[in-house]
Amino acid sequence: MLIFGFGQVVERIDLGPTGCHAWRQADGAAFARQFSQGSNNLFEPQVYNLAGKEGKMATELPITYWIAGQFGRGFGFSPAWLRGLHLLIFTIGAYFFFLFCRRQIGNDYLALLPPLLVLSSPLLLYYGNNTLPNVPAMGMVFIAYWALWRYFQDEGRLRWLLISAASLSMALLLKASEGIHFVAMVGTIGLAHLFFKAELHENLRQLSLRRLAGYGLWAAIVLLPFLAWYFYAQSYNETYGNKANLSGFLPIWEADATERAAAWRGLTVRFFKRMAHRPLWWIMCAMLITYLFNPRTYRSLFNWLVILLSLGAWAYILLFYEVFNSHDYYLVTGLPALIFFTVGWLRLYKDWLTKAKVKWVTLGLSLGLFAYTLVYLDEEMTEYYSYPDVNPSWMDFEPALRAMGVSQDAVVVVMPDYSPNISLFYCNNLGYSDYFHVWRSAKDLNYLYGQGVRYLIAAGEDHLNDDMHNRLGDLVGRHRDIVVYPILPEAGK
Repeated sequence: MLIFGFGQVVERIDLGPTGCHAWRQADGAAFARQFSQGSNNLFEPQVYNLAGKEGKMATELPITYWIAGQFGRGFGFSPAWLRGLHLLIFTIGAYFFFLFCRRQIGNDYLALLPPLLVLSSPLLLYYGNNTLPNVPAMGMVFIAYWALWRYFQDEGRLRWLLISAASLSMALLLKASEGIHFVAMVGTIGLAHLFFKAELHENLRQLSLRRLAGYGLWAAIVLLPFLAWYFYAQSYNETYGNKANLSGFLPIWEADATERAAAWRGLTVRFFKRMAHRPLWWIMCAMLITYLFNPRTYRSLFNWLVILLSLGAWAYILLFYEVFNSHDYYLVTGLPALIFFTVGWLRLYKDWLTKAKVKWVTLGLSLGLFAYTLVYLDEEMTEYYSYPDVNPSWMDFEPALRAMGVSQDAVVVVMPDYSPNISLFYCNNLGYSDYFHVWRSAKDLNYLYGQGVRYLIAAGEDHLNDDMHNRLGDLVGRHRDIVVYPILPEAGK
């Protein structure tokens, strides 16, 4: 899987926003590029769209965008810096997940299977090598769980609790929805001390004030940086007039019948096949039946963590139900529940799976599944990157734009582009798109000129009309189907 994944990375790591959800990719790439050539202040993130003052906008803590920007400052900007950093965090997280599985299962061969499941998911492989923070946040979550269990089982040493807290805190800062893991961990800590003391190291079985203070410190390290950033980002967006929303929910009970049906189709028809292929889903359904109806399932602390995560994942889906009509990357937050379930099942049936006759059947089945998965992955990745969200003419447009005499300092309007930053990213110019308003009249161009816009860039003459041409000068240049016109200060002048 790593070899296949490496091949996918080498082929696509330097791509700009493209394929499925290029909109959201462009936002992350814009943050990183602006850190490489604009403000270098971590606390002043900026994109290209000027819907807010100077393009200033805050979403998640832009730490990975900032780091990628520093590499861009030193070596020249490339999306590969951000994609590579996110992939590195995900890979490190997958390695610590293997360590976690080995500790839980107690068998190196079986402990390899859940991480391979992670690395074989088209959803995770696509968004792992990408500019979105969802998969890197999941990698940090894996580290947090590994460290928490080290604390439970290795003499209750505070350093493991602090590593868990720092990792989970970073996960929340990268993606606020990872907060479901904070709730799951709090529940697990409570259950451990109430009902599963025998699974804790003997130093932890008596819950002293010192231990309670340690858990309080853990919670503070997780929550306080996130809350500080949340309120700062809200204030930052209000100051610069940006419409970014950090706390919106789209719950199932606020959706109408059409929206619920669209989300259901998204979940069941499209997205589930992006997480795994059908044979694996059938196997996991059989595993689930033998998991739920085995009494031993409910006698283990880890399995209660799986139950808590599953409840959290379903709550998360219901709270954000409407987004699942098209936003598959939202599923990343809930995936650990499914992945941890496989760990719980392997723990439960380890002795049976390692019997002399059964282990060879298991090995053969695993090899067959992964061989099929390689073919399936290639098909799904091709589909992911074939989404027609980005006009190919934009991808090499910046050199042509500079050759036309349009400097990087010029403010532009691009059309048609209903995303905030895709075309602007490829122009590498601040400006406006159709995201908040569709600019198709002389009155619109008059307003834009007053905002400092001096060039109109359109992917096709058919997007311009006679009314608009009254405010446009002579054609500056053409790059395939993309045309560039100056905006005149007054009609016909």
